[in-house]
Amino acid sequence: MKSPHPGGTNRREFLRVSLAAGGSLALGFALPVGAEPSRPAGEARDEPAAQISIWLKVRRDGRITFVNPHAEMGQGIWSSLAMVFVDEFGGDWATTDIEAGGVRPEFRLNPYVHEVFTAGSSSIATGYLPVRTAAAAAREMFLAAGAARLGTNAAQLSLAQSRVHASDGRSVGIGELLDEVMRLEPPANPTLKSDSQLQYIGKGIVSKEILAKVTGRATYGIDVQIPGMLIATVKASPVHGGRVVSSNAREVGRLRGVRAVVPIAGGLAVVADTFWHAKRAADALKIDFDPGTAAAVSDESIYASHQAALQRTDGVVGLDEGDARRRLAQGGDLYEAAYYAPRLAHATMEPMSCTARVTADGVDLWLGTQGIEYVTNEVARLVGTTPDRVRVHNLMLGGGFGRRYEADYPSQAVTIAQALPGTAVKLIWTREEDMQQDFYRPASGALLRATLGAEGLPKALLVRVSAPAIAAHNPGFAQFSKPVDITAIDGFATLHYEIPHRRFEWLQTESHVRIGWWRSVGNSQNAFFKECFIDELATHAGADPIDYRLRLLSGDRHRNTRRLLTELARVARWGQAPAGRYQGLALHETFGTMVGQIAEISLEGGELRVHRITAAYDCGSIVNPSAVEAQLHGGMVFGLTATLFGEINIERGRVRQSNFHDYQLVRLAQMPDIELVPVLRGGPPSGVGEPGVPPVAPAIANALFRASGRRVRRLPLTREGVAIAAARG
Repeated sequence: MKSPHPGGTNRREFLRVSLAAGGSLALGFALPVGAEPSRPAGEARDEPAAQISIWLKVRRDGRITFVNPHAEMGQGIWSSLAMVFVDEFGGDWATTDIEAGGVRPEFRLNPYVHEVFTAGSSSIATGYLPVRTAAAAAREMFLAAGAARLGTNAAQLSLAQSRVHASDGRSVGIGELLDEVMRLEPPANPTLKSDSQLQYIGKGIVSKEILAKVTGRATYGIDVQIPGMLIATVKASPVHGGRVVSSNAREVGRLRGVRAVVPIAGGLAVVADTFWHAKRAADALKIDFDPGTAAAVSDESIYASHQAALQRTDGVVGLDEGDARRRLAQGGDLYEAAYYAPRLAHATMEPMSCTARVTADGVDLWLGTQGIEYVTNEVARLVGTTPDRVRVHNLMLGGGFGRRYEADYPSQAVTIAQALPGTAVKLIWTREEDMQQDFYRPASGALLRATLGAEGLPKALLVRVSAPAIAAHNPGFAQFSKPVDITAIDGFATLHYEIPHRRFEWLQTESHVRIGWWRSVGNSQNAFFKECFIDELATHAGADPIDYRLRLLSGDRHRNTRRLLTELARVARWGQAPAGRYQGLALHETFGTMVGQIAEISLEGGELRVHRITAAYDCGSIVNPSAVEAQLHGGMVFGLTATLFGEINIERGRVRQSNFHDYQLVRLAQMPDIELVPVLRGGPPSGVGEPGVPPVAPAIANALFRASGRRVRRLPLTREGVAIAAARG
């Protein structure tokens, strides 16, 4: 999900949007469950608060609340964006609360996607400037009010720790200035602080929600408790798109603790007093499903369809610069390779869950969602009402990775709750349901063909990618699926290597299993395709992989990338691996953030072992170093699982994996040492939630080539690594 850079947008326009709600009075506000980690225990929630803008509420005692439109799923945005506001405003971080913003047009910060959402590593990238601008405007309003109160000029005042300070030592708290501030108009063009005036931005802080998480007080969707609540679980067709023909639902409905068996799209839901009763009843369901024609689909047929697609010449052109087709047709030193990446599950720690209550007054949902506006609109459509009558209480997410953007599980919860009007029903998926009813990263293939010059550098490049259209399945992003699905050419469309003639084609394939956003989306596959191919070209040319890439990064616009690559090589001690260990390199830009990685591996006793990964990154300016490091680490762990083990297999149309025993994740003992190297260009920040993922697979695959002498062009690598080690025996 792309995140266009906000840096060039007019600040006055951001003000118009950011302060559109200025001047209203909030006589009380209720924080969503689990969204108040900084509020002292026992403190009243309904203390009057003046709503200065859509971002800021101030109470008479000077305590402020930052209204955050984004979902917190471990990426740290809950505190990081608040930190941006508080720093620019001059607030006191210790007395700052954070409140979920909900759905408002003013929170649609991405200029290309008209939804409130949290995805695409976009929260800081698109929120940084409007939040700072709104904070600066609010600060100037309080300074103006303070000047009137203290009888001085606003230029002689400062705002710090939520108090307006005069040079003579006098001060007044912002809570005391509310009456004056509420009569002021926001300034049209506030001045942002200089870097030297910033107190929090660029310095690591502990996120406000951390204490609640580590003490177990944070409330996730699965934790919600509503008086009189019932529990539901579902059993859906193992073949996606299948339908119920017959069942023993009536018999199961008579089991102890069961309140209802409710039809849902493609399956049945059991509603009971407890999850144990619901799960026991769901296990007792005997359902005859009609799987349709998809029952004939297998891994083999899917792979064959991709291979056939790559041989076609009628692909949709995503990029065509120069005259690549003619140059390639002329022959010469041609090099070609084909690659394949499998389906992957999200495997979030918290399975899908949602609590719904349907009344005459509308619909209430309690869940963790990345797509709050999408869910709101889908539920409104489902029940035949307007979006303003759907109230989404967004909670902490126990892992998102794109999966919690989808509206399937909230829609199921609402369908179930409609059968029991006025009753809150919490839907909890089992781990098996979660694994087998995912919106998977789709399988995709690629054919890369290059014609090389005398020095071994590519003069023309043709890329064909076979993949389904991910963007098309979501209304807010459908515009990015025509004529070419933007996710299919992620990473190729922003290719940083200087190749004079290049052409990228998309061969659309279909998938009967549901597909969706997966952390870093198309970059996760395309980095593997691209960086393995570039490494192969370097080997073909007899060149060092880093030197080869540096030659492809000529020109002033690549100055920062060359610096990053050079620093990466120095810190990782490129070419100086200990005996028995081998290094591999990859370099990839994801959503505006460049990451280079060097992996160090060995083949020990037939086992591929990753000992170390060094990652250099450039994400512009850093807001919260602690959050940046945590996200890059997390992305690399995510990428490591996908590289070594990740694969969803299809047999007779159904997903074979069902839990963590057959969908393996990286374990502690398998974790390599990770070293992060910031190499920053400055300027506005870009996102870091996803860019750590894509380089992992090609870096390890390229190291595996150096260890074995064989190229592995299909993921996951562990199976291939074992075979290679055994062959070298």
